[in-house]
Amino acid sequence: MKYLIAEDELELQKSIANYLSRDGNICETASDYDKALYKIDFYDYDVLFLISI
Repeated sequence: MKYLIAEDELELQKSIANYLSRDGNICETASDYDKALYKIDFYDYDVLFLISI
């Protein structure tokens, strides 16, 4: 599966991505709302995590 993790707290972002990547998932991150929207417009994701943005 391909995930987008949108989180402004870098440590939490890394922690979630590391956990999900263990099973072979593809994880991309965005540190703010604009970056998340950009990635959503240009790439396909199976799951979006939008946390405290």
